[in-house]
Amino acid sequence: MLNTRNKLLVLLYVALLAMITGCSVFRKTPVKSPSTTTNSTTTNSTANFPSTKQQHEKLYNACQQWLGVPYKFGGTTKGGVDCSALVNALYKQAYGMQLPRTTAEMSAKYPPVKLNDLRMGDLVYFNFESKKASHVGLYLNNKQFIHASTKKGVIVGSLTDAYNSKYYIGAGRVLPTAK
Repeated sequence: MLNTRNKLLVLLYVALLAMITGCSVFRKTPVKSPSTTTNSTTTNSTANFPSTKQQHEKLYNACQQWLGVPYKFGGTTKGGVDCSALVNALYKQAYGMQLPRTTAEMSAKYPPVKLNDLRMGDLVYFNFESKKASHVGLYLNNKQFIHASTKKGVIVGSLTDAYNSKYYIGAGRVLPTAK
């Protein structure tokens, strides 16, 4: 189960999400599907992506389902999950997208993002083992990210934490910028 600190982080995150989106994240009615009309000249359309508010709600709900799941190297289920499988599961649940399986493949595929330009849904990379990315998390907001910690399982961490900031090596953006 969640410890008191993680429960407080989740509650803080809920409050921030409600303030940012201007709505309740506890809405019981389903969110309407976005319009699927596209401009025929657009090659990389964002028409199939939900609005920012819908993205935040779906991602928040997906994160809630995974908090507290134990870490398991190579694990891909709620019985045990590793960092890249967690990010994949969150993307599949929130955005309907399949990402590369490993942290190294993710960091090589997606364009880099500066720390000050992070948006919800961006990938954050850490180097605990070598010069390459060896750990990945999913950025939430206000320097907070969700990840599968080897010692604590799926938790919300902070990029400002001394340990995390020491090993942070960069970020990548999967979702296209909304127009």
